[in-house]
Amino acid sequence: MKRLILAALAALFILPGNAQAGSNKSLVKQLRKGLIHHDTEDFGIALHGRVQLWGGWVDDDALLTGGDLMEEPGFRLRRARLKVDGHFYKDFTYALELDFFDSEKLGGPLYKAWVDYNPTHYFGMRLGADKFLLMKSDIISSAFLPHLDRPMGTLMMSPANTLGLVLYSEPWEEHLKISAGLFNGLRRNSSSLHAGYDGVGISKGNQFDGMAIAGRIDFEPLAPLGQALADTCGCKKMRLGLGVGGHMSGGDRPIIGGGNLALSAISGYVHMKVAGFHLFGEYTREKVTADPQPTTPSDGDVDSLRYVANVSLGYMIVPKTLGLAVRGELLDPEEGEDDHFDEWTVAATLNYYVIKDYLKAQVEYLHRQSLHGNDPANDAVIGGVLVNF
Repeated sequence: MKRLILAALAALFILPGNAQAGSNKSLVKQLRKGLIHHDTEDFGIALHGRVQLWGGWVDDDALLTGGDLMEEPGFRLRRARLKVDGHFYKDFTYALELDFFDSEKLGGPLYKAWVDYNPTHYFGMRLGADKFLLMKSDIISSAFLPHLDRPMGTLMMSPANTLGLVLYSEPWEEHLKISAGLFNGLRRNSSSLHAGYDGVGISKGNQFDGMAIAGRIDFEPLAPLGQALADTCGCKKMRLGLGVGGHMSGGDRPIIGGGNLALSAISGYVHMKVAGFHLFGEYTREKVTADPQPTTPSDGDVDSLRYVANVSLGYMIVPKTLGLAVRGELLDPEEGEDDHFDEWTVAATLNYYVIKDYLKAQVEYLHRQSLHGNDPANDAVIGGVLVNF
């Protein structure tokens, strides 16, 4: 059975020999705009979508609640989304995105819904549900990753899309961006650390958890990095990105007080691309302080410090077509305690870009190793196909 699955994964790369990534520039332009779109000076609307399918083998101890990609050998629909976006008048843009299964959040399939006002690069504001400001590895779209999914530590530490108001500025256009936001409060999922945060405070508003404030600074001094994590174009010009983000939520603080837990975190990253190589590294540290007299049932956390770190290194073997990326992670859910939750992981991913990041096939081997105590058997070999338009 295992050999049969591995053979099927290899078949993902036996595609027509004349399929060259980016060879059809008009098709790439069409996919970037959306397969269906209408645009005038005063109003624009476009329909986008994404489908990501996985299939492969996982070892006997794999569990979704433990951060594994799948629990049993077989198949998984990871993403199935539709998005409508566009602009109206001169300075307003909007987006509404649905995920057709509620795999990561409570409260239905809503993934994004925001309105943005951006009259000048010096000032903009966005109101609605969108990416949280903490981690760059969460802000980068999953469609433009050289791996099957985000790092496990990102899914653990960065809240799902949150509802709030973000103010931002680009004092040095396309090179320096400063963002700050006020959001509905955050609540961790009580089932496990790998489950991350619950998606509270959307359709019913903010109920129990106070408010959260977050901000970040992103600096790209040489040239814009673009959307993709990998250097799929193999461009000779070096691009560099540096940034930090942070948030505070809950506790007895003014304005943001509420909930059983006071949460705060800080994150920093570096991102470099040149001549087909890419390097991305991010470190995130979180502090949790529990209320000694909680007003609602405990979220399962106590006073703790935790950190996660990930590094991705890759190279385009054939520019615009075939690339290899390796990512390592280190996770320490409780500093000062040596247990089997402390672990490192290595993921090696082969990417075949049929049409850039709009149609690609991927095969990934993932190895997980506990630093202390029990070492579960949860390695995986999984292939995936992503269609993004």
